[in-house]
Amino acid sequence: MLPASEKGGEPIKMVLKEALARKWRHLATERIEDVRPTIPLGPKFWALSSAEREEMSRLFESKEAKTLAATLRKEGKEHKQTGIHQRARSQSHTV
Repeated sequence: MLPASEKGGEPIKMVLKEALARKWRHLATERIEDVRPTIPLGPKFWALSSAEREEMSRLFESKEAKTLAATLRKEGKEHKQTGIHQRARSQSHTV
């Protein structure tokens, strides 16, 4: 009897590797039917009044919110590049 790796296990390994590399965005684009997804309303999520909606728009258009978003994006990219373990080690040496 041949070991599993010699029975054609390569296609399975390849599919598994691809599945593990997928991000939530890949899954979302496959499953979201509407271009503009909505959150179902209920006890945790409720409809905004027009005044609340206007205030949210103002909030996200503010310079502070844009700066915060840019900072978080930059930190996210740095995190992906350096890895959390490398960053933790470098911070522990500087203390």
